Amino acid sequence: MNGRTNVTTGTNADDIVVPLDPITNFSVIPGNGFVYVQWTDPKDKYATPEGEIAQDPQQLVSEFDYTIIVRKIGSAPVDFKDGEVSVLSSVRNQYAESAYVDNSVTYDETYYYAAWVFNKDGIASDGVFADPVTPKYYDSVLANNTWDRINEACTNGLEQSLWSIGDEKNIDIDGDIFTTIIIDFNHDPLSDGSGNAAITFSLKNLMSKTMKPGLPSDDRTSSSSNIYSRSSVYSYINNTVYNGIGDDLKNILQKVTKNQQMIRDSGTKASGASINVYLFTLSIMEAGNSSSYGDPNDTPYPYYSTNTARLKYLANGSGEAMYWWLRDTGYSTNYATNTTQNGFCAVDKTGEILVFRTGYTQMAVWSSGICFGFCIGKSAA
Repeated sequence: MNGRTNVTTGTNADDIVVPLDPITNFSVIPGNGFVYVQWTDPKDKYATPEGEIAQDPQQLVSEFDYTIIVRKIGSAPVDFKDGEVSVLSSVRNQYAESAYVDNSVTYDETYYYAAWVFNKDGIASDGVFADPVTPKYYDSVLANNTWDRINEACTNGLEQSLWSIGDEKNIDIDGDIFTTIIIDFNHDPLSDGSGNAAITFSLKNLMSKTMKPGLPSDDRTSSSSNIYSRSSVYSYINNTVYNGIGDDLKNILQKVTKNQQMIRDSGTKASGASINVYLFTLSIMEAGNSSSYGDPNDTPYPYYSTNTARLKYLANGSGEAMYWWLRDTGYSTNYATNTTQNGFCAVDKTGEILVFRTGYTQMAVWSSGICFGFCIGKSAA
């Protein structure tokens, strides 16, 4: 609003009273079913610089009375009478440190906020206009939100205030329903280097299918640490499973960087080239093993801190307890036959992590269950 109007007389008051400066630091941020509104009010005005410093009452020409914040749906207010009053504050800087919470809005509506400061002569400052905002509503029960809604909450940095590790939501993979759980926040590095994914999920139990690792023949006796990305487990997860996920989730999946590791029978470790993936099995460290066998580039997911949390059943919990594959591989020597063979680390039917031990060569031919993880959102932390 460029004109300065005396609301009492309706006359142009430019030559009568000096208006106050507009507000500063105007911030309008959508929350969960409400809008945060924050600003800094201007100082009073004095006639001369000396009066400004001394705050001489005889030189006071414009004194703060109140700030009015107006909101309007669909377009910006043209003046302080155009729209609904969001808040009127006669306490200077009442909302400079802690925002006003406007909870009388309707979520999914787009609002335009504007602010004017009035002095005690009824003269308005120039208007200040905020970018439009659209408040959303996110249910504190994770399962009651769509994947798109969950992703929006991540964009607004609300995920950790709404949900907790262990919260559940179902997904559909080619018509089969599986329960996923939050296993951590702000954990996995995004492959583009722009930060961490906001939420990491994994299956609560296992898929119906069991499978062998399916190591290529040239990898079965190799000491290479890049075996995981060449295995049938990796191929199945990143092709069959990925393609079976509905677009509502697939479209918001974040690609993250994961490490590959080979644990040799001597106890030494070899880290392989990292891979960028949408779906992944867990490493021994991520599954909760913090021993010297763990890859130092990985950190445990808090959800998997106990054997009980790691104990998983086939067919989304309706089947029997089953071993499930991890991402790290082992290189073992069978001294009776003087041969070597590779296999995956795994979690057993009691929730114990199998890292490297006598008889580990059998892991290359066992069929075990599938649990995979995935990430959505970008962490604001």
